[in-house]
Amino acid sequence: MLTNQDLAEQFQQGAYRDYTLNEYEALRYFVQQTQPATIKCVGGYTNMDLFYSHQDLRTPARAWNWDACGFLDEDHVRRLHDTYQRQTEWRGQYTWIPRSVGHIAETGEPADLLWLNCLQEQVHDIAEVRSCVMVHYGSPFIVDHIVRLSKRCPIRAMGRRMAILSHQEVDMTQGPFPTRLNRFFFHEQVVEVPR
Repeated sequence: MLTNQDLAEQFQQGAYRDYTLNEYEALRYFVQQTQPATIKCVGGYTNMDLFYSHQDLRTPARAWNWDACGFLDEDHVRRLHDTYQRQTEWRGQYTWIPRSVGHIAETGEPADLLWLNCLQEQVHDIAEVRSCVMVHYGSPFIVDHIVRLSKRCPIRAMGRRMAILSHQEVDMTQGPFPTRLNRFFFHEQVVEVPR
């Protein structure tokens, strides 16, 4: 199992880092509480976040990831996926589809968890969103899509680079990471995962 300290060491050694360490812990806590059986990722590069956050699943999940990874060598990306799966003791089924998705609908049937690293603006075209990790990278333009989606799928936590939305009741203030309640647009209180 990969701990938060192990994760920090990985980043110090040059591993690609998507979020703050607290955000990685928030994702792990959320997945531990919701136990998704199916995950669909659009983008994600190494998917360290996916593998790290799914270490506490009671039943192995099935995950699909659509990502062309731009100019990177496919063998290099596969080695990273294999390394992170081994380090996190991933037991599920993981399928990397090394191509871009033109429209989010190309991912097929709804999953328990939708993980959007790109195409965030298309989330409104999906009829059923059960849970969603929406990576916003601090962009106010992507945050607008989070606000719109939150009208039909509640925000459970918001960090500097990602948001967690879900129909499942999860008290994100109980995780092993610091939180604070904060006002977010029209929401009275949203759990913030501070840096």
